[in-house]
Amino acid sequence: CPFSKTMDPPPATSTTEPTSRASPTATTSSSSSSSSPCLEYQLLQRGILNIPPTDPDFYMGDYRDVTTEQIEVKLWLLINQFLITTKQPVSPVLLSLLPPPSNELSCSSGSTTGNGRSSSTNNNDNNTEEHKFVLHKIANDLKTKTKGLEHDFVPVPPDQYPAYRRQRRLSFSAAYLLEEYYDKKQQQQEQQQKKESPSSSGSCSIPSEAEELKALLLSIPSTKQRLRVLLEKFLQWQQQEWGELQ
Repeated sequence: CPFSKTMDPPPATSTTEPTSRASPTATTSSSSSSSSPCLEYQLLQRGILNIPPTDPDFYMGDYRDVTTEQIEVKLWLLINQFLITTKQPVSPVLLSLLPPPSNELSCSSGSTTGNGRSSSTNNNDNNTEEHKFVLHKIANDLKTKTKGLEHDFVPVPPDQYPAYRRQRRLSFSAAYLLEEYYDKKQQQQEQQQKKESPSSSGSCSIPSEAEELKALLLSIPSTKQRLRVLLEKFLQWQQQEWGELQ
């Protein structure tokens, strides 16, 4: 559990009053408040919040040994590949959450494979050219084009905005790409079913993949774990995409 079971005790304060004058009620109240579980832990215990287990098909080792920044980089590499492959429009809101340029997130970077490693040396057709990391260039071009307009594109300044806040916003914003992708796929499946059996009922109460993903992310209290789940979902998409191309 990423949360401590108890809150930190309040700092000790000295007093000149004799012990006999201390209030037993106040002492009991202070003791119970210092040992009460934090809210996140209580919600986890009740099952309201949830930290899902890792997907064994995309296991990259103990996530306690992986930093949030490392997961963030791997996720951006997959987002880059996802946008290039699906040709899905990218939101300026998402681009504004790009981390600072690095060796991993450069134009020479390749995509990320199922084991989380770069595939820039992969021999798939045109993989190196098609999956270069281009999102920083798109963000810079967008910033130049919108400069001086009413709605400027303003990237998150890395030196003025804490990384944990950027990552927390990314853990929700990146999910919209998959939700939109799931909705389109579901619409195509429903249209195909109507063609094959026109008399079948179109109403269905089963939650869609997009709804399930949204509910899952809202139940996870940890930014790192939300990013981890998103990384696994994008890896699942990648595996399905490569399976369809073979």
